[in-house]
Amino acid sequence: MLNRITPIVLNIIIINVIVFVGLMFVDKVNPDIRDYFVLHKSNVFGLRNTAVVGHNEVYLPAYSPVEGKSGWVHVLDSEASLDQYLSAYRETTGESLDCPRRPDQSPRRQIVTHFFNHSETSLFHILFNMLALASIGPLIEMVLRSQRFLKFYLFCGVAGGLMVAFLDPANAPVVGASGAISGVLVAFAIYFPKQKLSFFFLPGIESRYLVTGIGVISALLVFLDWVGVNLGAAGMLSHFGHLSGMLAALLFFYAGRYIPFLNA
Repeated sequence: MLNRITPIVLNIIIINVIVFVGLMFVDKVNPDIRDYFVLHKSNVFGLRNTAVVGHNEVYLPAYSPVEGKSGWVHVLDSEASLDQYLSAYRETTGESLDCPRRPDQSPRRQIVTHFFNHSETSLFHILFNMLALASIGPLIEMVLRSQRFLKFYLFCGVAGGLMVAFLDPANAPVVGASGAISGVLVAFAIYFPKQKLSFFFLPGIESRYLVTGIGVISALLVFLDWVGVNLGAAGMLSHFGHLSGMLAALLFFYAGRYIPFLNA
């Protein structure tokens, strides 16, 4: 496999490994650095009741009931910074109402950094993602050529991250390249629809059917999570992140001509 890995795929894998190993060491010196590689979610649209930081739900939504006032009052004022609006959560520590969560936990920069990071508690997370990328990524890079493939991969990661940050009904933060790699999987199904792929214990399935099935299952799991069904271990995965990466890939291929920087 290693002798056929293309340049961009190889460099993406190297960057992911460097970030994964680097954060393991940096964590011991300054744990806050990891926050810059974790996609915390915004509540600027008021879609969530709480946010998860670490293992605690410690923030209230952007709109909060205030004693002595009718209705729901926005936490932030008109002069709030971009970071504050992206976060749009209030701390529950009894501080003043207009105290947003820390700016370095807003999703602005993490929309780019989060998909180069992986869970520090599961080696399987990065191994599976990098194996998937090494397996199908080179074919897509050869089809698109390296420069366009890099644009495609970054677009899937960033566009998918934007959807996750602002629209994901789940409140847990997200890390991992799964969204961008889901986009690469969609590209594989577009260019090689009848090529069979194996997925875990499943026998070879034509990529067009496999990818469609993964998309449908991800959408179903997102819905079940949204309505409050306990998904158990499956709930630890970002199904919305997978779905967002797939949607980003479709946007790239079928609407990319209308996005100037994708055609530069």
